[in-house]
Amino acid sequence: MTTAIRLHNVSKNFGAHTVLKDINLTVPKNSLFAFLGNNGQGKSTTIRLITGLCHATSGKVVVLGHDMQKNPIAALQNMGCLVDSPSLYGHMTAFNFLKIGCLLKKLPYQEIDRVIEMVSLHCERNLKISHYSLGMKQRLALAHALLGNPKLLILDEPTNGLDPEGIKEIRELLVSLPERTGCTVFFSSHQLEEVEKTATHLALLSQGEILFQGTLESIRATHRCGLLLEVADNEAALTLLTNHGYKVFQHNENKLLIEGIYRQDTPPIYRLLVEANIDFYQSTLQQPKLEQWFSQQIQLSRGGV
Repeated sequence: MTTAIRLHNVSKNFGAHTVLKDINLTVPKNSLFAFLGNNGQGKSTTIRLITGLCHATSGKVVVLGHDMQKNPIAALQNMGCLVDSPSLYGHMTAFNFLKIGCLLKKLPYQEIDRVIEMVSLHCERNLKISHYSLGMKQRLALAHALLGNPKLLILDEPTNGLDPEGIKEIRELLVSLPERTGCTVFFSSHQLEEVEKTATHLALLSQGEILFQGTLESIRATHRCGLLLEVADNEAALTLLTNHGYKVFQHNENKLLIEGIYRQDTPPIYRLLVEANIDFYQSTLQQPKLEQWFSQQIQLSRGGV
């Protein structure tokens, strides 16, 4: 089996309202698959179909080789989910909370040690959950979803509301999962900068239709982001910045593009140029690749140019 999730000609209606319109979606096994779209476009409904919380009006939903209409239990036994804000018991310790999960799933308690270690909460395992930060709570909820070593992990906005450190912790955990456990990760997110750092594949949903699905690399091949610099001496600036580890491209006759740069990365670049007595006249931060691409796709779907 090379596919973890497959939706074939799936539509979903709620009364007279059509939420999903004959969509086809393929999620490769062992991928980090981001599911993108603005609010109200059908992402949550799609996740509910994949997790068996509702059924398609027409079409077929196949998860881990099992038809979710005919045999959902077989798929759910190998699936971990975090589709809402985690419901945690503040008066419990993390260990006891995960112990309940093991009892419900008929797993040995040794499984707790494995997942606690994976989410880096081993030092806080006996601390009451009410004392956890939001990021720690999210990691604990992920640990619960990882009990039993699922083949598929479904996450709805896993970094929503977290501070930068919490987001980094979740990202590092997710990126490690396919190699460490062979798990496929399917997640929705509005944080496109994080998606760029995390996902291998993505799909874009708009107005109940799939506008795009494919690899992140295929988008990166046509959309570069970074700092666009107009300098007095292109050759000197190119050599200087390349020697300092920056990925620099000749944009045109008098401009350079430094790839992968965000606002917080610009001061060291300006400092290098000043110290080398290379004048620069203008600098422009280009949109992150995915953000630019996302906006273009949505605009095109609405009949824009």
